[in-house]
Amino acid sequence: MSVYYAPVAEHQQLISAALAVIETTHYYREEDPHADAAREYAEEQLALAARNLARAVDTLPADEQPIGWTKDDQAKPSSRDTDGPIHDWFSLTYSNYLVLPRTLMQSMPTEWQERMVACLNEMQDAFQHVPQAEVYDVHAATEHIVNEMTDTELKQAGIEADWYRGETPPEWLSADNLNEWRAQHETNSPTYYRDDQELDPGTRVLIPTVDPVPHYNRGRTYIEPRVGTEAAW
Repeated sequence: MSVYYAPVAEHQQLISAALAVIETTHYYREEDPHADAAREYAEEQLALAARNLARAVDTLPADEQPIGWTKDDQAKPSSRDTDGPIHDWFSLTYSNYLVLPRTLMQSMPTEWQERMVACLNEMQDAFQHVPQAEVYDVHAATEHIVNEMTDTELKQAGIEADWYRGETPPEWLSADNLNEWRAQHETNSPTYYRDDQELDPGTRVLIPTVDPVPHYNRGRTYIEPRVGTEAAW
């Protein structure tokens, strides 16, 4: 049996990702507002690197894989059914749903629409046994990280930034005295609250906005799609 050598690129990627996790956990700095987000990102990168290494080992000839990895080609471990192209397509996002504008879908070529409808029907038939929500309420929005938001954005999101540890200045202070009070009591970074609940500074929140995609208008709205070639249509 040949000696096993780990795929170089994937092995190095795994080591780098593991070191990044160590850095964000063992050298955690509470004063860093991005520390939690950095740790979560590093852990995701480590999981992806481990998966990539496992897949790279899967592609090696059986006699070049680690002892006990597989007995033969038919016995090779495969990726979980849910760890496939759809998961890869979502990449590192935290999205739990895919929102597709009806207007844009109905503007695609008929052949594409037929394939899409067939896939939707196939998935619907496959999961009829799974309880699902009756309806979903979808709104256009912009995504923001709490400690990177402006005062206006915080107000729009219903978030209060407390710079003074819950203290409030006396109402009778003059403008000069008020500025002096603020300078004495202001902290380096605020504590954020929404609905009387404290928010992590790295939390991502949404602010409603106007949907740039026009309404489908009973199937009448058409937006010309731009694609690389029309030969296949």
